[in-house]
Amino acid sequence: MNDFRIELSHYLEQKKRQLEQAPYGLYAIVPAYQDNNWQISPGIIFCLEYQQTSQTYENINPLQTFFLVYVLDNGSIKYNFTRPKETLLIFQKLCVGKTEAYQDLCRLFDRETKEGAEMAFYNNLLDQAVASIVRLFKKRHFGSLFAGRGGKLLDTQQQIKDSEDFELLSWLVIQ
Repeated sequence: MNDFRIELSHYLEQKKRQLEQAPYGLYAIVPAYQDNNWQISPGIIFCLEYQQTSQTYENINPLQTFFLVYVLDNGSIKYNFTRPKETLLIFQKLCVGKTEAYQDLCRLFDRETKEGAEMAFYNNLLDQAVASIVRLFKKRHFGSLFAGRGGKLLDTQQQIKDSEDFELLSWLVIQ
């Protein structure tokens, strides 16, 4: 993870102004990818930010208030927030060095969603991602209670409950 953090830090320094001006919810569409080393199937990588920041959850989520989830088109979770390195490697493989949109994929996406008016399929995948975060977060939280003397029970206000607890920062559609 340290390599990603260093690389991300450099990127943030270079693109600080652009990123500050960018709206939440930005997305991109990329083709699925397969070779001898990679099997990247159609789905979505969601980057969500948990809105409660009063508690430190590093023992539960290595990225703290940010959650990365790779959901396949069939609704199954390929990588949950506990596997950020794998998700970031996929993101890197599909996006680094790409400066132009895949116009054919954009047209296909616009046609399938009727220019974004019919997003039920993608909303369902987002719901699957959030549900998996909630389940796994609770499991890891309760597991941390029994892992030693440092475990603390979060009050209900601090526990992740549903999609209202998150802001969608960005998403990567893999077609």
